[in-house]
Parts: sequence; C-alpha cells; structure tokens
Amino acid sequence: MSNVGKNIKKLRIRKKMTQEEMAERLFVSRQTVSNYENHKSNPDVDMLVRIAEILETDVNTLIYGEAVPPERKKQIRKWIVLCLFTIVYGIFVAFLTERTQQWIRRTYFGEPMIVIKGLLQPLLFCMLGYTIMETVFLIFSVQSRKSACVRWVFRGAFGLLLLYVLLFLPYAIQTAVETVKFIQWHNAGLEGTFPWEHWLPSGWERMVIWFTGRIIYQYSYYPGLFLIPGLVLRASNSSAQGFAL
Repeated sequence: MSNVGKNIKKLRIRKKMTQEEMAERLFVSRQTVSNYENHKSNPDVDMLVRIAEILETDVNTLIYGEAVPPERKKQIRKWIVLCLFTIVYGIFVAFLTERTQQWIRRTYFGEPMIVIKGLLQPLLFCMLGYTIMETVFLIFSVQSRKSACVRWVFRGAFGLLLLYVLLFLPYAIQTAVETVKFIQWHNAGLEGTFPWEHWLPSGWERMVIWFTGRIIYQYSYYPGLFLIPGLVLRASNSSAQGFAL
C-alpha cells in the first residue's frame, strides 16, 4: 500500500482534478485526500473503490500502479538496440580513425581520412542525434500526431542526407581506388613519386568528382552539425512517437 498515495496523485493530476474537487466527490475533506497522497493515512477498501470510480480506473491500478503497455515495452527495446548499435559503431569509427592516423604518419598518404571525416563520422553524429531524441521521448513519453507537415519534415531531412551521400559517394569511391592503388604501389617497394596520371579519371568526370567531393568535404570538418538532421529525423518520424504538433 506504500505506493497508493503516489498512484492516486498521479491519476488525479492526469484527470486535471484538484484535491478539493476530488474531496467533494468523495464527501471528505481536502486534508483527507492530501493525507492519502502524502502517505499519512491509507484509504480503506470501500474508499479505494470509490476513488477508482472517480479516476476511471480499477483498484489494482491504485495499489500496484499502471502496467507497462506493450507500446512502451517496444519503445524500450528499440532504445536499447539503438544505444548499443550507436556505441558499437562509435567504437568502430574511433578505432578506424586512430589506425588511419597511424598509417598516415607512416606513409604521408591522407586520402583515407577523407572518407572517415566525410562519411563515417557524420553518420555517427546523425545516429547520436537520433538516439538523443529517442531518449528524450522515452523519458518524457511525448506523443505525436501523424500530420502531413511532420511527414514532409521527415522526408526533407531524409532527402538532404541522401543527397549528401549521393554527392559524396563518387569522391569516396575515387578515394578508395586511390588508397588501393597506393597500397599496391607502396607494397611493391617502387621508388619515385606515385604515378597518379595513369589511373585518375579525366575531363568532366574529374571536375565533377572534385567539385562535389571537395565542396561537401569542407562541411565534414564540423561533423557535429549532423546532430541536427539526426534530431529532426527522430522528431519528425510520424510512424512512431514524436512531438505533439
């Protein structure tokens, strides 16, 4: 019975009912209701039944509290999986960044870091933003309405991220090819300068790859900015819980 008072207060506030209003309907004083909620006294069985009727619940809920709904359990499981995945991916990116920095110090070839800073790290911060917003929703149990505005915000944020990846992808592929060729050249023990001109794309292909990759890469120096689309994606995900609009 130790949680009865807390449960009564919680349900009364949810019904937007004051202690005075509840006391009038129970034909008791406001102080009696206050004593129930502050654990100074416990209502008897008959009083519990009357309180349950007024609060539109049952006696078991007053005594034991509300059961966790299936939707809440599903959201908790989703949050746990999301947190674990974000942590594992963050460890992977940190490990890969450290190993790449060591390799760069040995070879003075820094192209692989472009992919890490331009693609892997932004994805990590985007996931982190999504996880942060998921945590906020889980703690405060914020509900959403499936409005057209919310759906368009979600599509817009997702579209911008997809556009970023598509624009950066050619440059990332070129960087990967550069790295493979350099490793082959380095392991062969050849002397001189790496022969870039024998395999680099030419003409407009090189111009497009350089322009899109380099312009976008300037923004990858601030991967923390990708927290914003991560937050927006979760906040506007109308297929689940989100902000009330």
